[in-house]
Parts: sequence; C-alpha cells; structure tokens
Amino acid sequence: MAIKDIATGDAAAVKLWDAKVYREVPKKSFWLNGMAAADGSMPVHLKEQFGKGDGDRLTITMIPRLKGAYIGETGTVVGNEESLSHYTFNLTAKEYNVATSFKTKLATIRPAWDLPKESQTALMNRMGEVIDEELDTQLETSPTKIFYTGSATSTATLTATDKMTSTKLHQMKVWAKSGGNRAQNPIGTIKAGGMDGVYLFICGWDMYYDLLEDSAIQQSQREALPRMKDHPLFRDQDLFYRNILIRPHENITLYTDGGSGSDVPYSYGYLVGASGLAWGWAQKPKLTQEAIDHFRILSLNYNFIGAPGKPKFNSLDWGVVAVAAARTQITDA
Repeated sequence: MAIKDIATGDAAAVKLWDAKVYREVPKKSFWLNGMAAADGSMPVHLKEQFGKGDGDRLTITMIPRLKGAYIGETGTVVGNEESLSHYTFNLTAKEYNVATSFKTKLATIRPAWDLPKESQTALMNRMGEVIDEELDTQLETSPTKIFYTGSATSTATLTATDKMTSTKLHQMKVWAKSGGNRAQNPIGTIKAGGMDGVYLFICGWDMYYDLLEDSAIQQSQREALPRMKDHPLFRDQDLFYRNILIRPHENITLYTDGGSGSDVPYSYGYLVGASGLAWGWAQKPKLTQEAIDHFRILSLNYNFIGAPGKPKFNSLDWGVVAVAAARTQITDA
C-alpha cells in the first residue's frame, strides 16, 4: 500500500525554519544584534539587497566633499572648476556551511534532553559566532590609524605601565570627529534611540578592566547610567564616557610580546563609528537536512552566503580608529 509522507529532508519541511533561522541568527551575533542597519547609521552597514543581481561582488562608492576655494567676482570660472573625486570599496560574497549530524531512532529518545532541537540550537549559536569571527577579522586587519598609549610610538616601545586611559580614549574621539584635521573624512557617529554623536569602543576584557579602574570613567558611569540603561544600544556591562560606549568583546586578540624585551602584555582597542564594518546577505541562512542510512542518521546544515568587510576608501579606514595599549594580564594569566 502506497502511503504519502513528508520526509524530514523534504523542501516543504524547511521553509518555516528558514524564516526562524534568519530571525534568530542576528540575536546570537555580537555584531548583528542591535548594531547593524541598512541606512548606515550603525556600526555595521547591512546590505540586504546584495544578492538581487548577478555577481558575487557589491561595489560601494564614496564621494568626498569639494574643498577648493571659491571663485570671486573678478575670477574666471571656466577652467578653474574643481573635479569630483570618488573612491570605491567592494564587498565579496563567501559561502558558509555550519553542519552537524546525529543518530535518530533510539539515540533521540535515550537522553532526557531533545537531541534534534539542541542540535539546531547549537548550529544557530555557531552561525552567530562565525559571523562575529569574520567581522572581528575585518576589524583587526591592518588598521590605517593607530594610537599608542603613554609615550610609545609602536608596540615595541610600550612599557607595562602604558595602560589604556580615559584621556587617550578622548583623544581618539577628537581625532575621529575631525578626521585627523581632515587628513581623511571625519568618522561619522552612530545614531540610535534618539541619540546622535555616539561612538562605540570595542576592546578585550583586560583593557576593559583597566578603563574601569580609571576614576574619570567611574564618575562618568555613575552619571550616565540612569539615562543610558534603557537606550537600545546599551548592554549591562557597557561603560559610557563622553558619548563613547565602551564594550568588551572576548574575540579581541591578546598579545604578550610588546615592549623592548618582548614581554609586555598588550592588545588593541577599536573606536568604531557609523558603517565602520559591513555585512552583506547574498543568501539568507537556510536549513537543509539529509537523511542517511534509511533515516537512521540525520545531517543538518545551515547554509548561507555573506559578505564581511571593513569599508576603506582611498586606502583609509572609513569608520575605525585603533589604539595599542599595555594591559593588566588577567584573562590569559
């Protein structure tokens, strides 16, 4: 007798998961959870329409402002016009697969917990981590402007006392607002929750600890907490100083070979403005399932195509400024 059934791997069985996965993955991501927007107002510039045309690359163009002198009443306009400049940045798509497999039948009923559900949850968590790792790599790769703490001019000249300070953080903000006295375009601020003029500072937990020991930041935090606690960008562990949101991130690379003796622990911190990073969706996350050995083994794969990037125009970072500082060695002690 022929009986119609919808198998686990049937296309009809995955569509609800596709929608759910796309909603859930950003919640698992440090960078996409509340810090990405398509209008360029947030730290991550989100390009949703990436896959609407042919090709695996999306080109973004930036046109800097005109800076030429005006032409007065007695001047000649023709021949003295200023030409527009333009620079481009490319987002290139990559395919990602995050997969697991498990035995079905008895293996799914033996544990007290739900093996299929936990497998799907673990995959969604991992997808968020993969996106973060890709954007973290972009953030940390070849910053074009680096500050150094104390009197250091490189990581090789850092001393153990050259910890990150509120003063250095404020200097980074001033540089970003002015574009280094117009050495490049000023770095735009983040706009969220009715608040304009905010920068995000991302650092490892050790640098965060050093900043938390800074008396100026302690005072600022006491004053800012009542008005910031309900802001959509604010999270429980965040610090707030001179319109800079300070957020620790466990994926920041730690180093132990700074200083003249290659024995000073240090790390980098990153002041991020609007569109400091970019992520394009060429294909939203999709769950596929493959049954093996007559459904005795089930393989799950979340597949998506994304495009991570750090916008650079004219070989200059558009929205990121870095700082290298000695750190109190705690997390890797």
